[in-house]
Amino acid sequence: MLKSKLFSTTLTLALFTCLSPQSHADFLASWEPKEAQEKIQNQDFIIIDVRSPEEFAGGHLPNAINLPHTDIQSDDPRLLNWKNQNVLLYCRSGRRAAMAEETLSGLGFDHLYHLNGDFMGWEAANMPIEK
Repeated sequence: MLKSKLFSTTLTLALFTCLSPQSHADFLASWEPKEAQEKIQNQDFIIIDVRSPEEFAGGHLPNAINLPHTDIQSDDPRLLNWKNQNVLLYCRSGRRAAMAEETLSGLGFDHLYHLNGDFMGWEAANMPIEK
């Protein structure tokens, strides 16, 4: 009984670690909403919302571009233009942004940043939203 409980706890912890939003991501930095807003106002950033088009239409960060994480392809001409720029990624809660970071890193992107709390955190901080 104790062994099966220990195994179950270990398995749960391992799965949680593998599935957590930051477990795969290797962003240069992650910023809280207010800090992210300052950064994107004072520096050139491409802001990519990797949620679905429906989620994006419901509200997004000002000046964000919708590129769902499932649509990130090496032959997307926009990506060639953004490769050497600062890119801020976000989704609803972090999982898809981490997957997008992994894909973009594999495509040679070096300047990837993350919005802590993603869109939910942005909304909770009462930051500006475009529709």
